[in-house]
Amino acid sequence: MISYTMVGRLIRDAEQVTNKQGNTSEKFTIAVNIQKDKSKLFTCYYSNGTKIHNFLLKGRQVMVIGSPNYTTGTDGKEYENIRVSIVELCGKREDNEELKSPPADMKPQTNGPESFEEPDIPW
Repeated sequence: MISYTMVGRLIRDAEQVTNKQGNTSEKFTIAVNIQKDKSKLFTCYYSNGTKIHNFLLKGRQVMVIGSPNYTTGTDGKEYENIRVSIVELCGKREDNEELKSPPADMKPQTNGPESFEEPDIPW
């Protein structure tokens, strides 16, 4: 199986799309520098159930890991898309300042009990 690991910048804000089977995924396009003065565009689809389109904004640097997926367009040409399994935000912290608070529709994940009391430690 072929796997791509790429770091690039989003050329537009990500959007949610629904395919013919009714599955929802995040669609975004990144520009990746191939050579010093040459870049290539990759259209990516990420569908693990997490709503991340609020974080994938134009100009943001991201790292994606995924596999190629080839589709035939309505024009009869074959197009290469990336089926992404991992997305990470990159760049300096100042680039991500507006992400200090999560969007209202995003719920925090909890892995433990709702309330936790720290036991008294004798030392």
